[in-house]
Order: sequence, then C-alpha cells, then structure tokens
Amino acid sequence: MKTIQILAFAAIFGSMTLNSIAQNEKVKAGYGVHVSITQPEFPGGMDSLKMFIHNNLKYPRQLMDSRTGGSVVIMFIVDKDGKIVDPVVMKGVNPDVNEEALRIIKMMPDWKPGTNGGMPVNKQYILPIDFVPPSI
Repeated sequence: MKTIQILAFAAIFGSMTLNSIAQNEKVKAGYGVHVSITQPEFPGGMDSLKMFIHNNLKYPRQLMDSRTGGSVVIMFIVDKDGKIVDPVVMKGVNPDVNEEALRIIKMMPDWKPGTNGGMPVNKQYILPIDFVPPSI
C-alpha cells in the first residue's frame, strides 16, 4: 500500500498566505518490509514558517518606485542535521528581490530533517516566496 501526501509552499508578503503539503510515503523495501519516508519540516510547522517569512521579509526600498513584484522560487537541501545547504534561485524576479529571498532562507533556524526508514537523510526542498509591493 502506498500513501503519498504532497506539500507545496507559497508565502505571500503583505496578506501572507502559505499553502502546505508534507510528504509522508510508505514504500516496500524488499521482503515485504515497509519503509517510512518523511520530508523536512520547519521548526513549529507551516504556521511557524509563514510567520518567520512574514516577520523577516523586507521589500527592497530601491524597488518602491517601480513596484516590482513576483515569485522567487528557491531550492535548497535540508541536510541530515537539519541545516540548510546550497540555497539557489530557481526562478527569480530581479537581483534585489532574489537576494532578499536568499537572505531569508540563509537566516532560517535548523529544520527537522527528512527521513528514510526512520534515519535522517539529506532532502531537497523547494520554496516559492511571493513578493508583493507594500501599499503606499
């Protein structure tokens, strides 16, 4: 029996919303033994991740006049110790917004690592962060 729950993240600055789905999957590991696989988790869960982004995100001042916005998609690895490793911009808006998204990721606390068969493992994680210019 295979059970899959898929998680997607979206954080919106301003009217900040976060859709979340976590992955928890049981797969057969030979000889009829089921192995549990879990995805990394921000400390305190999705609500805490949403609040962390909301409290720390700063819309770049140099973009106030142009009102530039959009979604920056960041990919990173949560290693087996829960540390964030190698964050990269997969889809960006402009250099200033991209740098702000990376700054937020780099300042995050350690996560609960993902597991495979109950053992912590390195897991890739993708997090879109939406930038909406603040109202004037």
